[in-house]
Amino acid sequence: MIKENDNFKLIYDVEMEKFARDLFMEINSENKQILDFFKLENIRKVEILLFNSKEKFIDSISCYYSNIENIPVYCKANVCDGKIHILFDEKIESNEYRYTLKLRNVIHEYIHIIYNEYISPKYRVLWLDEGIAINISKERAYLKNNDRFTDFLIDIKPTLNKIRITEFEHGSKFVNDEYNGYDISYLLVRYLIENFSNDEINILIRDNDQVHKLEENIMNDVIRYFYGK
Repeated sequence: MIKENDNFKLIYDVEMEKFARDLFMEINSENKQILDFFKLENIRKVEILLFNSKEKFIDSISCYYSNIENIPVYCKANVCDGKIHILFDEKIESNEYRYTLKLRNVIHEYIHIIYNEYISPKYRVLWLDEGIAINISKERAYLKNNDRFTDFLIDIKPTLNKIRITEFEHGSKFVNDEYNGYDISYLLVRYLIENFSNDEINILIRDNDQVHKLEENIMNDVIRYFYGK
């Protein structure tokens, strides 16, 4: 089955009709706001492939890895050959937050395409790319609640200096028992959004020399800003 317009082409099995319909509506409704964040008028048409089995999903993306063992165990979404690949095999009711989260996961991957093709095509800063995708996709909108954000800050604090952010790599160097790179990346970019104008952020993310200079002290700045130390 296919849903298509000038911006997106969504390919899926009929069993996923409801999710596909909701996804197509959601990503189109969010598209202008996302492009506005990046100060872009438009980008190329993006193809989205939905899978309802882990085996089909892994088979589809495996050709983009040197071997199947290199696919992170947590991977349920990916951008391969400029196309978004999404696994939706969970039995989730549409009124559950997990269902909304899955919609936002697709938007997360769409933001990766924008960053890697239009903002910084020659060099990917992993924490910045992931942090922007998490914040702008609204997949952690629940952390706008002050109490939940306070709990999050308490939980994440011991992990903030477990690794230098310049050493992040997807796989065990990004998510492991000591720290979660998605959590750290979210916090770093939330700090940027709360302390820099959108114009300043757009200049920064397009200039990797500025990003590397920022990396020297951003963790200390984040700790002072959120923890008061």
